Amino acid sequence: MRKWMGFLLCWLLSISAGAQSPRFTLNFDANWELYALPADSSGSSSFHRGTSFKSQFNDEHVKGNLASLTSIQRSEVGEAIAGFTKEYPRISGLKWKPVVLPCPVRYEDSLNPGDHQFSGLCYYRKKFRINPSWKKDYLYLHFDGAMQVASVWINGQYVWQHQGGYLPFNVPLSPYVQFDSTNEIVIRLDNRDNPNVPPGKPLSRLGFLYWSGIYRQVWLEGRGPVHITDAVEPTAANPRINGHVSWQTTMSGLTMFDASGPIGGGGIFVRYTQVCSDSATVAVRTQVMGPSAQASAQTQALGSKALIQPIGSTPQRHAFGHLIVIQVSQNLYDNRGRLITSVSEPLSLHDSLVSSEQTLHVDHPHLWSPDSPYLYRLVTILSDGRTVLDSQTQHIGIRWLSFTRAEGFKLNGKPLLIVGTNRHQDAPYIGNALSPQAQYRDL
Repeated sequence: MRKWMGFLLCWLLSISAGAQSPRFTLNFDANWELYALPADSSGSSSFHRGTSFKSQFNDEHVKGNLASLTSIQRSEVGEAIAGFTKEYPRISGLKWKPVVLPCPVRYEDSLNPGDHQFSGLCYYRKKFRINPSWKKDYLYLHFDGAMQVASVWINGQYVWQHQGGYLPFNVPLSPYVQFDSTNEIVIRLDNRDNPNVPPGKPLSRLGFLYWSGIYRQVWLEGRGPVHITDAVEPTAANPRINGHVSWQTTMSGLTMFDASGPIGGGGIFVRYTQVCSDSATVAVRTQVMGPSAQASAQTQALGSKALIQPIGSTPQRHAFGHLIVIQVSQNLYDNRGRLITSVSEPLSLHDSLVSSEQTLHVDHPHLWSPDSPYLYRLVTILSDGRTVLDSQTQHIGIRWLSFTRAEGFKLNGKPLLIVGTNRHQDAPYIGNALSPQAQYRDL
């Protein structure tokens, strides 16, 4: 009897272990250094006259810019690289300030410092090591927010530029890091007035402050060779060209990600195509990256042949360029953890990013509303039939809405008066760099 009980326990543990996704997330906030350049170091920093409540109602007349998006991006990247080449050798050996993120460039003396707010250039850097066991994984850094143009170098090589301070962004690590030595990431941040970067309004005529620095948390994330993409990662929302991620080679041989892509971007995109009290149809689109697409992107990023590592006994075991078939499953649970409905379909990967379109049908759905904020749990699983390759869980609310001139706003067919509030994401001294605990306290 004990022998059979032991066998049963081992079998259950093996299933549980097999259900684990190779996806992981690690906090990357500690052990950074900060250096702020003097206001006149670039010759183009500017200080402002402050902001006021009245100024946010000013009309902003913007002259037409006939330059193409690609031209503007190249100009921004070129300026950053030229600045880095001039600035970083001068400051790299100086004394930097140890910081833990989130952290502003400078602690201000009031909630509205006006013309005293930091506006200029600064650098953040960090040395780190990568676990050699992650060599086959797709690795990247996820930045929750940095103000405002962030240019990134890894081990001295320019990698990426993100323009805009109010959206998260991902920086690919796999093509650039060393697994047998210490790595260094350097970030050049520029929060000066810039009409090319949304919202583009000069600080002197803005109804709020931009503030400064890496003002949100940073995460080291990893996934297996076959994985669900992310909505904000550079390779996720790109169009496919002959089954490969679209990259652009710019001046001096630099590689840039093509910013165009499908509506909704990458990752998992949920829509409700039909909703009523009797039934609901939930449409789920899942974008999947195969190992060949990843290897192609990394090869082009490095500008040379990438080493393709052997990858075990999962579907990736086939040589790159051959057809790989996986299962994509959508599982919907109620708020008590009971499985309501599910669907599973095969998906063929062939050197590309591929999207799976699936539909879930829910009988007598519990509709979401402010008075009854009911959430279902959607679990998306990629597998080879035996091993979980990747999985993601998110909470969704089934509802439908309409907005007309005659009847106003309706939620689930019923009129709803929307009453909101205006909460700025800042605090005295630290600006936007609030901790998660402070955000929770305010909300």
